[in-house]
Amino acid sequence: MTSETFNGVDWDLPFSRNTAVATTTHVLEGRLPVLYVERFDSSKVPWQMVDYVEATSDETLAIAHLHHVLALDSTLGDLLRVIEDRWFAIRDAVGGEWRSGRLPLEGE
Repeated sequence: MTSETFNGVDWDLPFSRNTAVATTTHVLEGRLPVLYVERFDSSKVPWQMVDYVEATSDETLAIAHLHHVLALDSTLGDLLRVIEDRWFAIRDAVGGEWRSGRLPLEGE
């Protein structure tokens, strides 16, 4: 992938900056950091980036472009370069170490 510039910053991730991300209004409003990330296969919304593992109420769920979430937390870029399809990563705080694991396949 070739690097492009977006808002004066080089975009060198292997994903379009407009890739859909399932997140929460807490994250988008900057009230809570992203602590849990899932990468789904390409047949669904490819990313989930939320403030904690437990899903919140429907009122707080949101869909955003990848570049909006990365603008709030640039530390996610390194994770997005290495996390594979059907894997998740979790951390305790921004700047904390990511722990990862494989998501179960349907029927597992």
